[in-house]
Amino acid sequence: MSFKVYLGNAIRRTLFSSKGIPEWVGGIFIGIINVFFLAWAHKPFTIYSGYLNWGQHLYSLINLEWLSGVPSQSPLLNKTSVGDIGLFLGAFLAAILSREFRIRMINSKIDILEAIAGGLEDMCGD
Repeated sequence: MSFKVYLGNAIRRTLFSSKGIPEWVGGIFIGIINVFFLAWAHKPFTIYSGYLNWGQHLYSLINLEWLSGVPSQSPLLNKTSVGDIGLFLGAFLAAILSREFRIRMINSKIDILEAIAGGLEDMCGD
């Protein structure tokens, strides 16, 4: 077996395994993506300013700018917002490829309380 065939089989086993993608492969991908984002946006990848931009844009659409401020740019022109879109699409693609994507229904009241507590913690955190 040639090295090319061996490498192709190893990549196929790693990326399309029913066990999912190993953590070290994900870490390498994140590092590579951060290097490309740094070269493109001239700053390391972050998600928070993109979320802020999307939130400000949505509030301005319903005339609530006084609540969050006026967005500095359109979300599709802001590099961090575009990176956030890539983050969501990449996570969706990874879930599809690893056969882990499912729409999950709420099974108990505990799940609802956990979701509310997580949302409140996120809102109240610094």
